[in-house]
Amino acid sequence: METIGEEFNKEFGNDPRKNLRCKLRMFEAIEKARKIISSTADSVIGIDSLLDDEDLTRRLSREEFETICDPILRKFVDLLNATVEMSGINVDDIHSVEMVGDATRTPIVLNLTS
Repeated sequence: METIGEEFNKEFGNDPRKNLRCKLRMFEAIEKARKIISSTADSVIGIDSLLDDEDLTRRLSREEFETICDPILRKFVDLLNATVEMSGINVDDIHSVEMVGDATRTPIVLNLTS
């Protein structure tokens, strides 16, 4: 949302991140795109009249999404490693792990945990 909000601000000179309604609309559209990217290579984020009658239309590829999420994904991997280390369990002794929640179906998360 920060990346796309900044791009909108640069293009139209008005920051949608400062308006709660705009932030919610961006969050919903980006979340929808994230779900689509889980099964395809890219998605389009489209919001009619986001701010001051200006539309937001932007393509988001899976590769770009993963790049944007990289800092969070690194923290996630560090957390996984620390958890295994603190447990005292050898990774080879873990038979399976049950993951729940929508984000667990995101390909990059599946790749990092396998």
